[in-house]
Amino acid sequence: MGARRWIDPGALQHPGFERLGRIGQIVLAIKRDFYAYVLEGLRLYARELRNIRPPCVPGVNTAPECWLVGVATQKYGVIYLLSRAEALQSLPLVRSRAAALSSIGAFLEDTGLGIRAINYAVHRFVCDGKRELRFSSVLVPERAIAAIRDTVLGVRKSDFGDRVPRDSFDASTPLYDLHDFAHLTTATLCPRLYGNKYFDCLFHLPNHFRRLIQSPGLRTEYAVPRSDGLIFSELLTTLFRQLSDEGLSNAELVARLAQEVCAYLMNDRALLQPSTGRRVTAGNPLTVEELAVLSQNKAYELPASEVEQQLFTRSGVDELDRLGGLSVPETVKQIARTAREWRYYERRNVLKHRAQKAAYEMYAKMLLAEGHLSGDERRLTGVTLDHISYRDFWRGERANLFGAVGRTLGLQVRVCD
Repeated sequence: MGARRWIDPGALQHPGFERLGRIGQIVLAIKRDFYAYVLEGLRLYARELRNIRPPCVPGVNTAPECWLVGVATQKYGVIYLLSRAEALQSLPLVRSRAAALSSIGAFLEDTGLGIRAINYAVHRFVCDGKRELRFSSVLVPERAIAAIRDTVLGVRKSDFGDRVPRDSFDASTPLYDLHDFAHLTTATLCPRLYGNKYFDCLFHLPNHFRRLIQSPGLRTEYAVPRSDGLIFSELLTTLFRQLSDEGLSNAELVARLAQEVCAYLMNDRALLQPSTGRRVTAGNPLTVEELAVLSQNKAYELPASEVEQQLFTRSGVDELDRLGGLSVPETVKQIARTAREWRYYERRNVLKHRAQKAAYEMYAKMLLAEGHLSGDERRLTGVTLDHISYRDFWRGERANLFGAVGRTLGLQVRVCD
C-alpha cells in the first residue's frame, strides 16, 4: 500500500492529524495487540471447537493469517475490523487462499465464533496490564472504554474488574463498541487534546450537564432536549438523509446541517425525531454553560470519528450496507476497491459530527454578537469559542470546558489533565 492519506481534507482541521505516519504507528500497535488476542482466544478454545470444525476449514495454527482476515471481515455491530490499509494488504492472500478464507468465514458466521473472538480480544486488551484502569459506573456507559490517555482507560468495574475474558468469549453477540479504539488512537496521539475529560471534572457538575452527554431516554419521547445523543443520533440523521441527495459538497452539507441545528438550539426550529415521528424543539435556548459542556464532549467525539478510517470500516444496519452478506474474499475486495472513497455510513457519521461542532461555533458567535451576555457568560463563551477552533491550543493553552463551567457556577472543580 502507498502512503496513508485522508479521504477528505477536513480531517486536517485537528492538530496532529497531519502526522499520518505517527497515526499509522499507533494504529499498528493497537491492532498488533488486538489481533494477537483474537488468535489467543481462538487457540484457547480450539479444543472445544475441534469436533465441530469441518475438514475443509484449516486449523488456527495452520492458517492464522486466514483466520485473522476472516474475523476482521465479520460484521461486529456496525463495524468491520478490516481497515482500508489491511484490505489492500490482504489482496494477495485473497488471490492465493480464497477457498480457505471462504470456508473460515462461513464457519465463523455459522458458529458465532468471529463475534466471540472479538469480544474476548476487547476484554483481554483492556485487562492485559499495560494500562491503568479507572473505574466509574457514573461517568462511563455500560461496556464502554473511555480513553483518558494511552496508558489510562476509564471503564466500569462490573464490566472489566469483576469479569474475565472468558466471560466475554461466551457471549455470542457483540458486547463492545469498537469505536472506543478510535478514541484510544487519538488519545495516544495527543492526550491533552483528545483524551477523555469526564473523570474528576464532569463528575462535580450538576447532573443536568451529565444528562446532556449521556442522553437518557434516547429514541423515546423522554429524550433530553438539546442533548448530544438526540441531536447526533436522531435529528442530524434525519437531516442528513433529507439533504445528502442534493449534490452538495461535504463542506456545503456540513454548513446546511449546522444551520438547522443552530436554529434548533436557539429554540427557533422544530426538527423531526424519527423514533417517535414527532417534531421536537429545544424547549429553551441553549445556555452558555450547556454550550461549553456539549462543545467539550464534541472535542472528544469528532476527532475519533475522523480517525476511524485508519482503523476499520464503518457500516450500518439497513439496505445501504453494501458489505452485508458478502464472503470474506468479496468483503476484502470491496473494501479495497473503495479504499479512497467515503462509504455512506462513514461519510454520514463524520459529517454529522462536523456539523454539530459547526453549529456550536455558530451559536457561540451569535451569542457574542448579540451582546446580551453577562461578564461571566461572555468570558465562558469566548473560552468555548477558542476551544472549538483550537485557538487556545495554538496559543500554548488548552481549556478544560467542564472545569470552566464549574468555575462559572462557583463550584470547586478539580480540573483533570
